[in-house]
Amino acid sequence: MQTIGFIQGAYSKKTKNHNLLFGATFRYTSYDDNTPATTKKEITSLPGVFIQDEWNLGKSQILLSGIRYDKNSIYGDILTPRLNYKWASKDENSIFRIGFGTGYRVVNVFTEDHAALTGARDVIFSEEILPEKSWNININWNQKIYSKYGAIFDFDLSVFNTVFSNRILPDYDANPNQIIYGNLDGKSITQGVTLNINSVTANGLKINMGATFIDSKIIQDNQTIYPFLTEKVSGNYRISYTIYNPKVTFDLSGTLIGPMKLPLLGLLDTREPYSPVINIMNFQATFTLN
Repeated sequence: MQTIGFIQGAYSKKTKNHNLLFGATFRYTSYDDNTPATTKKEITSLPGVFIQDEWNLGKSQILLSGIRYDKNSIYGDILTPRLNYKWASKDENSIFRIGFGTGYRVVNVFTEDHAALTGARDVIFSEEILPEKSWNININWNQKIYSKYGAIFDFDLSVFNTVFSNRILPDYDANPNQIIYGNLDGKSITQGVTLNINSVTANGLKINMGATFIDSKIIQDNQTIYPFLTEKVSGNYRISYTIYNPKVTFDLSGTLIGPMKLPLLGLLDTREPYSPVINIMNFQATFTLN
């Protein structure tokens, strides 16, 4: 059972090149999921203040900076700054973005990992769970290309890196009959590249394709460990074509998920340590009357 109350006030002030935003918030949360994660009802009050400045550096450049301070009644002081920069060409066919920020997250374990309660393993918490903290940077490039034959191409490329501390991770290996949750005594790194390509042609053909390549790892005690249930590559695609006499649209869409490391029940478990490649495909035809 969860009860949430939230109130926020904000004030904005515009000058010649700046758009300032000041604000204050208060959030009340009462949470009990009737699992081992909450042996008693957890009540949290979270007052906070923030300030943001959107600085117009010219016709094609914007710098956005901000900082937020929260006072968690359980976990104490939390400070989260951020900084973002955007450049766009005059016709906005080319856009470059770079962003840096920090964040924190109070995790309700079984809300996000409810499958842990459906298996035969016992769920154990080795310590009092602390909020996760992250430092992240993201670089993005978007390019639109217009063909003289009426086709439009949209390319979107992102490179990202996120470093977590206090990450909450399940341990499947220490005891094959248990899932042991605790905060990571080290750091967790997730980095990768995402590429999306969209195209539309004059003859009614639309193609949307995207792929994400992820390097996710845990560094603890000078050892590098790769987490369970995390694929290194994933993708999605959609091909759509419309004919107009009669008006019928054909859609082929799908999701591709690469191999993932799987938890096993000890050395004698005969199952494969990695999942196979998963490709889910859907085909649809739509006929429009008049």
